[in-house]
Amino acid sequence: MSSRLPFLLVITVTLAPHPVDASSNMEDFSGAILGSGAVLGMGGAFIGIGEGAAGHLFQPAAFTTRAWHARSKRFDWDIASGSLSNQTAKSANESSDVMIRRRFSQGGLNLKWNEIGFGLHMTQRTLIFKHQGSTDSPEASIKRRSTGFGFARTQALGVWHWGVVANLSGFSLDDREPTPEGGYSPGQRLVGSDSAAVIAGALWTPLHQPYRVGLKLVGPLFSTTPTGAPEAAQIDFMPESLRAPIQLGLGASYQWGPRPFNQLPKPGQPARLTPSQRRHLLVAADLVVTAPTHNSLDPAGYLKNKRIKVGSDASWSLRVGAESEIIPDRLVVRGGSYYEPCRRLDCKGKWHATGGMELHIRALLDLRMGVVVDVASDYQNAGLGVGIWH
Repeated sequence: MSSRLPFLLVITVTLAPHPVDASSNMEDFSGAILGSGAVLGMGGAFIGIGEGAAGHLFQPAAFTTRAWHARSKRFDWDIASGSLSNQTAKSANESSDVMIRRRFSQGGLNLKWNEIGFGLHMTQRTLIFKHQGSTDSPEASIKRRSTGFGFARTQALGVWHWGVVANLSGFSLDDREPTPEGGYSPGQRLVGSDSAAVIAGALWTPLHQPYRVGLKLVGPLFSTTPTGAPEAAQIDFMPESLRAPIQLGLGASYQWGPRPFNQLPKPGQPARLTPSQRRHLLVAADLVVTAPTHNSLDPAGYLKNKRIKVGSDASWSLRVGAESEIIPDRLVVRGGSYYEPCRRLDCKGKWHATGGMELHIRALLDLRMGVVVDVASDYQNAGLGVGIWH
């Protein structure tokens, strides 16, 4: 990972923000939680858990945090992947737009050697809209692809963990051309921009204690000047820059039951737990504060050739969740809730209810197959995921 750092620093400096017109900055913000089933099932409360490959972008310390059974090994690894999809679902930030559907996919890999962890996390988010905000108008998409390269370190025998992610992204708004078969294919690029941001996280896991405390900071976005052909869609202005708000999150978790949480394996003790030792109830809560991005505009409003201001004020999101292994070594269930803030002036935030489960499948590897749902007023989202069972 150290050999990549100079390259990432060069990218970050190269993508430094240009002077902008204060009235035409576009904000890249998703209030609805888009993540793995393990994260979303608990209402997005992951900063104070930070374990596994499911949520590196929610807690970068997860690149090096180890499960109990692997804390004495020199080498360990983990993978996770999943996708979310819905129809006619409108989050608080898209409630006034004619949104057709949303797709999200993600995958994470981490490798751990002694006290060091590193890896990557890839995501793709696509929103499909009716272009001019009416049901008979053509389609357009808002797409964001990102790849996060992460590095983390554990100190004090696994009591402290910290990590950083260099997140490189591509953001685009595109027309969608109708096909003779009645579908749509990618069309004209209306606006596109590449960007980079740094996400940092820290996690405290005191040995022999049933709780953890975590912190996460999302730094400012450094983006290239947007390019494209807005006139192809009869849009009369081009955004001068892409912005994403700074975020600060604080999280904590607490576990009841015999399952080890912040412990080291004992000499001579089997690496796998018995069914009775796996029982647990884990609860977690996060508070995430999102800073303003002054003089910024809504991307969906741009597709309607309207300057809709967003991000004038700071916003907050409370996230809570619980997890229990109700059938030891076979089935985990989760439930949670979170508040989704709205960044526009003409809408209100929404409370979401989430839930999910994971089933232990024995194949070539011990796999976990999961499902997750996220529901709110005028919003329904569901997804599938796969990872390594611990």
